[in-house]
Amino acid sequence: MTSNIVSRVPPVSFCLTDNFIFLIFSLTKSDLLSFFGGMTMRFHHTCISVTDLETSLRFYRAILGFKVVRQVPKISGPAFEAMDVLPAGSSCRTVLLDTGDGSHIQLSQYSPKGKLPRPDSNQCDIGLIHIGFRVTQIEKLYQELCQKGVKLNCSVEYPEEGLKEFSLDDPDGVRLEFLEFSKEWEKV
Repeated sequence: MTSNIVSRVPPVSFCLTDNFIFLIFSLTKSDLLSFFGGMTMRFHHTCISVTDLETSLRFYRAILGFKVVRQVPKISGPAFEAMDVLPAGSSCRTVLLDTGDGSHIQLSQYSPKGKLPRPDSNQCDIGLIHIGFRVTQIEKLYQELCQKGVKLNCSVEYPEEGLKEFSLDDPDGVRLEFLEFSKEWEKV
């Protein structure tokens, strides 16, 4: 029992004085939660169902600079079908991309293919409407994307004080939004 408790103790330093021993723990919020048996949760990924995995992979790697973390040539079976709520016999090829900040975009090509998004869909429609990326030097990113021939939906806009943004659509029409904001805007 003692070894179990000791193995859960985070890194510790000692400070001795004439009358006291101080224990100094080096803890993160995650350490505290797991030490006391709590659950932790943080954002991991957004999955995009794509029509052509290779086309989308080229876009996200060459245009946005995302790095491949994992490739799975084929996922299938009852557990997969239950988790993704798919018809029997479905399969999927998938690639997980690192966006550069520890979060991920997962690109998945399903078989059989699903329905295409409605061509008349708008940002105000219910459901996932875009994926937003916080960036620095937004004007520089905008110019680099223009030089690569990427079709952008708008120029860098300033919808409110301290916020700059623009958007583009990926090869399947998924809206990607890029934002840069001031420290003052972030505090609000």
